[in-house]
Amino acid sequence: MHISEQKSLLEMIEHQDFSEMNAAFAAQKGLDPLAVKALEKELKRYFFLIRLNRSQYGISGVLDEYWHAAILRTQFYHDLCEAVFGQYLHHQPDGGGDGEGVDMRYVRFLVDYRLYFGEPPPFHIWPLSQELFAPQPVFSRGPQCIAPCFWAA
Repeated sequence: MHISEQKSLLEMIEHQDFSEMNAAFAAQKGLDPLAVKALEKELKRYFFLIRLNRSQYGISGVLDEYWHAAILRTQFYHDLCEAVFGQYLHHQPDGGGDGEGVDMRYVRFLVDYRLYFGEPPPFHIWPLSQELFAPQPVFSRGPQCIAPCFWAA
């Protein structure tokens, strides 16, 4: 898909109206509307990467709960899938049976997210993101070190 097509696709997904969904989810979970708006942004990015890469990815944590809430709003979810994918996107918690584990799909998503959006996924929404993308310490044995020295990257 050409860059201009990717931008158009992302804009189309970003313009999908989640206002009723967000209000219901915020009320049900007792969440701040801004926190739910952040979940909306991340679910839209998740769907964008699925569509862009024609790939199945893993999902976890509160974002998975948010997706479940969307699925339960059947007409909303059906219309969303038609707009984004041209067909219904089934949620397969077991990974779809192709042999690739859900954990590997999740890690692959986090890596693709970083590559496409140029930033790591938000740590508070995507579990394990921080472990994968936080700066790692550098260990070295310099001439002044008897034991391994720790230097922050």
